[in-house]
Amino acid sequence: MIVRFEEMLRRWKAIFTGKSQDYEAFSFSYPGVEPADFEDWCENAALLLGLLDLGRPVLVVSSAHVEIKTLPWGASLPISSQRNNIGQPILALNGASDDIPDIDINGTSSPGPSIILGMGMKTDGSLIPGAWPKSLPGKEIFTHNAETDPVSNYWRNPAFKRLAGRESDIGAPEDQETNEFPDVKQIIRSMTDKHDRYVTKILTSHKRWPLWFSPAIPAGQRTEKQIEHEMYESFDYELEHHDPFVLVSEYVEMFYEYRIFFVAGKVVCGAGCIERFSPPWNDGEAFDLKVEKHRNGSEVVKRPALIKRYVDFAQKAIDEFRRHDPAFLHGVIDLALMRHTDNASTSTRPRVEIGVIEVNSARSAGQYALRTDLFVKTLTEAMDAEVNGASL
Repeated sequence: MIVRFEEMLRRWKAIFTGKSQDYEAFSFSYPGVEPADFEDWCENAALLLGLLDLGRPVLVVSSAHVEIKTLPWGASLPISSQRNNIGQPILALNGASDDIPDIDINGTSSPGPSIILGMGMKTDGSLIPGAWPKSLPGKEIFTHNAETDPVSNYWRNPAFKRLAGRESDIGAPEDQETNEFPDVKQIIRSMTDKHDRYVTKILTSHKRWPLWFSPAIPAGQRTEKQIEHEMYESFDYELEHHDPFVLVSEYVEMFYEYRIFFVAGKVVCGAGCIERFSPPWNDGEAFDLKVEKHRNGSEVVKRPALIKRYVDFAQKAIDEFRRHDPAFLHGVIDLALMRHTDNASTSTRPRVEIGVIEVNSARSAGQYALRTDLFVKTLTEAMDAEVNGASL
């Protein structure tokens, strides 16, 4: 069921009536006032309503009153960072207990809740709809540990290089090179011997470190000094302080970016990567048809034939990832059309193909105009099957 914005806002206010002393809900001081981070609020509200519409027990918590290690109601939480989404319990719905069980954060050994969804708001409190069916305790479907999560480590999976749609390789800092990942300078040299431009992506902290695009220099003409200067410009600080791995790819032009959510190894729903859209703006399709040619800078169009190709490609890609790692089960896969640019100025027609941009956990992925209700339904069914020992 698609919930439009007006209905979502009405239901949200009805759910939280009388709770303002415990929960400051996204600047809703007066009727009609938009939240501070509109898209994030819509995504969290869609998750919450999706769980409620399924009749699942839901406990809503806010991170606004988090204490480090000891929470306000006396429970101990084994974390040492302010950056977490667990806080003051404020509302139990559909028969959920208002006691939060021990929570698995950052790979600790404590048992986790059955589902934990949602992400922190950028300015106000955060909302986590967490479903804890009393008959299915202590099972969590999405890991919190990015270091061991197979989906978050998609770049280690041998399938990625074949599916990326562009030439790419992974390098390590000079003092961290291994037989698996050589010195990143070697990777850049190899890439620039064949391509005019390249792109670097820090992998182990990729959500906070931006992509870096090299200048265009004819293939094979970069000097060692130029490569060292570019490394300094793009990620030298990160290499020095965090020893990350670096994805080096040939530069391609990407069009019509699209995000597909998958659960238990099967594609479920998806939407174009259009940041001004969120779940209430879905067209009613499991795979929303809206895309924009250039992200955040072009007209929104509907491309049903392209979306069908994306869905088919995504399922085949997930199957291939899983052949290498059967634990590659739940997440989001981002796709785009990739136009190879090295021959763009010649008479040769540039090659265009679908490629995988990246893969991530769905726990913190933006939804865009997603059919969130389908995602939540499939997720809870997979959780039930996993807890009951059924085959996913």
